[in-house]
Amino acid sequence: MMAYSMKPQVAPALIAVLAAGFVPTAHAGKCPCEDRPDFTAAIDSLAADIVARTPEFKHIDTSRILFVAADARHASRATTRPTRFPDGAKTSADGKWARPTTVWNGKEVAYIVELRPRFLRRSTVEARIKTLFHELRHMSPSFDGTIPDGNSHKRGPDDGFDASIRPFVKRYLAQANPALLMPLAFDGEVMVRQWLERPPNKFLTGRKDAKRRYGHADVFLGPVELLTSDSALKRALGAGAKGKFEPPVDLDGD
Repeated sequence: MMAYSMKPQVAPALIAVLAAGFVPTAHAGKCPCEDRPDFTAAIDSLAADIVARTPEFKHIDTSRILFVAADARHASRATTRPTRFPDGAKTSADGKWARPTTVWNGKEVAYIVELRPRFLRRSTVEARIKTLFHELRHMSPSFDGTIPDGNSHKRGPDDGFDASIRPFVKRYLAQANPALLMPLAFDGEVMVRQWLERPPNKFLTGRKDAKRRYGHADVFLGPVELLTSDSALKRALGAGAKGKFEPPVDLDGD
């Protein structure tokens, strides 16, 4: 049986680029590069590192996850959208409905994670990290585009779902590369993927005019002002830019 590697699959050169594109809070809103930094690309790299360092997520292939900004939904920070019905099929059991296919970078997307305005404009660094773990936790152990009941949770704040990922978050932060966390502490304009045409959750199979396939042509990169609330981890990342990063013990920043 092959041993699971904890080595992060993020190239050092990419980490350097990310660190250069996002600045610590002492320079909030001022990017040293000419263009605005790509926040969703930074989320891609952070998610890949989280998966590489979290054995409980070893089934996840982040190259088949599409992170994209979306509109507000109550107080939600993010939503994970499955691309298949609960039985793993693209068509419902009664044959009436079908799921559209989204292709990104040549691969069929298994899950779409929509980042909502509260994630972008009303969150601490801690809340953003916990949100990413939360969304990854929803994905099926078989990574088949479904969200099984065991990976879902009841509506309400006390269902224990978030408590189950708390140890994962604490363990990750103890070994995380500050350069990959730095984008989460940024204040200022960034570029994010946004829908030009959002795929529906499902469509009637009998509709001949229904769009069945989505991809790069349906997404654009546009500016958004990222606002990060003050927290212990945000301050620690500011110190980390000077070589003194120590993740705080308290992860309750919201």
